[in-house]
Amino acid sequence: MDKETGAAHNVHGEQTTESVEIESIWGPRLGKLTVGLLLTIVAGAFEALAVATVMPETVDDLGGLHYYGWILASFTLANMVGIVLAGTEIDRIGMVRPFMVGIVLFSVGLLIGGLAPSMPVLILGRVAQGFASGMLLSVAWTAVGKAYPPDARPRLMALTSSAWVIPGLVGPAVAGFVAEHIGWRWVFLGMIPFPLIAMALTVPSLRAVDVVAGGARDLSRFRDALLLAAGTALLLGAFGRTEWWALLGLGAVGLLVLIPSFGRLTPPGTLRARRGVATAVASVILLTVAFFGFEFFIPLALTDLRHQSPVMSGLPLTASALTWTAGAWVVDRTSTRYARSLLVRIGLATIGIGILLTLAVCVTDMPVLLVLPAWAVTGLGMGLAFSTLMLVVLDAAPEGSEGATISAGQLGNTLGVALGVGIGGSIVAVTSIDDVATARGFVLVALGSVIVLGLAIAIAGRLTDARAVSVAESGV
Repeated sequence: MDKETGAAHNVHGEQTTESVEIESIWGPRLGKLTVGLLLTIVAGAFEALAVATVMPETVDDLGGLHYYGWILASFTLANMVGIVLAGTEIDRIGMVRPFMVGIVLFSVGLLIGGLAPSMPVLILGRVAQGFASGMLLSVAWTAVGKAYPPDARPRLMALTSSAWVIPGLVGPAVAGFVAEHIGWRWVFLGMIPFPLIAMALTVPSLRAVDVVAGGARDLSRFRDALLLAAGTALLLGAFGRTEWWALLGLGAVGLLVLIPSFGRLTPPGTLRARRGVATAVASVILLTVAFFGFEFFIPLALTDLRHQSPVMSGLPLTASALTWTAGAWVVDRTSTRYARSLLVRIGLATIGIGILLTLAVCVTDMPVLLVLPAWAVTGLGMGLAFSTLMLVVLDAAPEGSEGATISAGQLGNTLGVALGVGIGGSIVAVTSIDDVATARGFVLVALGSVIVLGLAIAIAGRLTDARAVSVAESGV
């Protein structure tokens, strides 16, 4: 089918007289929903980029470098629980109520973070934000799967990535300026109105396309999400211990709790990277371990090793946000012409090159401005790989179970972020000297990320037939 005209073609590639109209994402039914979802993503993007930018200032004020990785790890662990709970409830009660609860909890988390007297309290606020963000992610992705036709989904993927452009351009710079001249607390407090505005604009259009299936509440997935978060927390806690017995003991218990619950929440065969959607979820985990396990520490590296200001330390995040968007638009233009395994592998290789280039700038005397094009390369790779993998998951979602299926992809994303940042934070903390990060720590984190990317490239070939996987075979 011709993407622009909607004209159908026969098996010989000849245009037929039949014309099939593809519904516009800006049309009467979907236009307001598209705007509402994009505004919600913009609010979340501002928060994510701003918090990553001001964390060095926050640690300088509150102390506790050993908590650094937990600032994001706690967010992502709670995020996993929110994703699964909302994904399950959406299929039963619809999207509107989980969305509203998520917005309110997110605002409360910002308030706690802005008033936090210590790092543990700040982490508590991040837990509330993470749980809420998970609910909002489930709603947004389920809305894409339920309300938009398959032909429109690549365009939606590109637009959601584009929603990071303005936050990426101004978010880190504004956050750095606020932290320097007003105080890091106002980075949290100043964002409270934005999610509330997004709720007022989004709920009416979301209600117009919402479907309530009804049925009994199934708390088994919520229980498994709690177990998964607890097991991941134990595993991450193990990496922060120097005693061998504590490391092995906590790690073993964490894996015993994590693996069974993970298996029940994801498509069968995910741990073995079985062909199709299971490989997509496994690849998302490896991808986000590698990318976010390094990106979260770039502002810290530039601050402690290259002695840059908070504004400069946050600019690489701007560069990657822009090129991530560019990569997503490339996927929109090419996803029907090239094998998805090829797009993913190109993206993964590009990320690896970008990580090594960025590491070189952070730990040597190279001109520090080179960190911007270096990390921009990495963002381009993320746009190619992540967008393609999420399209595989969206295409595999069966009607009536979109929330559960799509939440599996987002769960893989969040678990990867938690593992990457948590393990990376432990490495940076263990190798630090007098609460100051060292070049050795960043080198180890970068090399670990590159190894993980190599594993992802190795299994990406199993994505070739992902679009043809049947609902029964997906097992979700």
